Amino acid sequence: MKTRIGFIVSSPFASYLESLRSELASFCEVLYLVAEDNEKASSLYVQNLKRVDCFICSGQLLYYAVKTRVPRLEKPIYILDDQRADIKAVFLQLLIENRGFDFSRVYVDFACEQNDWLGIKDWLPRDQWPLFARIDVTEITRFDEVEEICRAIGRRHYELRQAGLIDLSLTRVGLLAQAFERDGVPYRYVYPSRDYIVNFFLQIINAHDSAKAEGASLGTIVVIVERAAIAQVEESLAAYFRRRSCDFTLQKEDDRIVVLTRERDLEDLTDGFSSCDLKDRLEASSGSRVAVGLGVGSNFFQARIHAMRAAELSRARSGTVVFVSETGEFVGPLGAEATAARPSSALSSALSSEPSRELQAWSRRLHVDHLSLQRIVAYVRVSGSSRVRADELAEQLGITLRSASRLLRKIEANGGATCYLENLRGGRGRPRKYYDLDLGAMALDRPAPESEGRRGDGG
Repeated sequence: MKTRIGFIVSSPFASYLESLRSELASFCEVLYLVAEDNEKASSLYVQNLKRVDCFICSGQLLYYAVKTRVPRLEKPIYILDDQRADIKAVFLQLLIENRGFDFSRVYVDFACEQNDWLGIKDWLPRDQWPLFARIDVTEITRFDEVEEICRAIGRRHYELRQAGLIDLSLTRVGLLAQAFERDGVPYRYVYPSRDYIVNFFLQIINAHDSAKAEGASLGTIVVIVERAAIAQVEESLAAYFRRRSCDFTLQKEDDRIVVLTRERDLEDLTDGFSSCDLKDRLEASSGSRVAVGLGVGSNFFQARIHAMRAAELSRARSGTVVFVSETGEFVGPLGAEATAARPSSALSSALSSEPSRELQAWSRRLHVDHLSLQRIVAYVRVSGSSRVRADELAEQLGITLRSASRLLRKIEANGGATCYLENLRGGRGRPRKYYDLDLGAMALDRPAPESEGRRGDGG
């Protein structure tokens, strides 16, 4: 089944989609969602949650319109980078139409110092530089800020035109294009290049398809960095993942970069969530301090929240790398003695502060983070039996039944347990599922099953 993507776009962008439909349809199912205004963007997200695997917004303001109105983003949502606008193609077309075109009388509302003026200053003579924007890089946290930014960008266009300083407006804000059309203002709405859009879709599809194909949990890395160094850190992150042949999707959000990948890839990069050299590499390449947080979860929302929590703690601890497991526990700093909340006094005595080599090897084999596996082994030792039910494990470890079930299914799928259905009422009633753990010398020898059982389906 193809990955289903909800593409939230402004009205001007919608016309551009016709040239992309057949190309995108060849490798994914795209649900085109046209937002006539910012309010519509958030409602489109909520209304289509069950129809798609993830969403893409055609611009940052649409993304923030969703993010500020929908505090719990249950499905991944990505943004086409406003800085990837195909500005050269527009300038070339203007020259074709008028060889003597005066670019100094153009206002570009998405080119500014923060994005190095999109390179325009490098390939136009100084006397032909257009007027550039001054963009406020403060984080957008409220919906009314999204609306005010739209109005402020629009006001600047109209003010420059009324002052007789510009003849043409270039914008990536779809709502402004609608206003310009209505008011008869000469403008060009600038699209990202076709190659960028197609490659962006493919990158997201690869990450999601890989996770689905392997039944894997998702892993997320959040890097908090000074805004001045964010472009350099983004480039270093992408190179880091490419060198290690990992599937990944990278997203910039204000002063942080979010990387979505698979739990298995995170596990490989951190030697079973025990060490991480990423922070040192990023700081060496960028010359700037960074904070790094890692998180895993059964879905994008959970993995992202865990990584965000880890990154904030990393920043508070002067940049030490912190990991938050699927069960919501902190581990770190990675590469040093691990610290984490203990579930109960009974289990605490059975838990060691640092995982053994054997446990780390089992962690890599079973694709379960070492803290969660350590707690499961501790529970087995305390209970005196290697036979475990999900509800019992959830209660003792203080996690949800769903999380306990997923952990046990993952252990079974990778050869660390056998699943049985056991009827405790002489054939009457619903059989209860238990997992017979086989973790080598780490856990107790298994007792023989006391009653006849049949192999479960692992569900």
